[in-house]
Amino acid sequence: MIANTVDSRVELNPRPLAGIIGTTPEEIEKAIEFLCRPDPESRNTEREGRRLVQEGRFQYFVVSHAIYRSMRDEEERRAYNARKQREHREKKKNAPECQT
Repeated sequence: MIANTVDSRVELNPRPLAGIIGTTPEEIEKAIEFLCRPDPESRNTEREGRRLVQEGRFQYFVVSHAIYRSMRDEEERRAYNARKQREHREKKKNAPECQT
């Protein structure tokens, strides 16, 4: 999907995609719906962690497109993952402990 995205937008029509991928349009619709839901576990908290935001009938905004496009080489990717891991550890360290 990222490869076919232009200006952070992509067209996802379940019928042709089902034929290309070899599944049913209903399965494609389920996958798209899943990607449009908020994800509290996402490392990208923009748009509540959603990966896609529907803008038209088959038109979607790819929330993290700019981030992925900016990771052009392995060194950038490693630096990004290291930074996100540090943020995660810091967040976990500062989280209140659960009382049982």
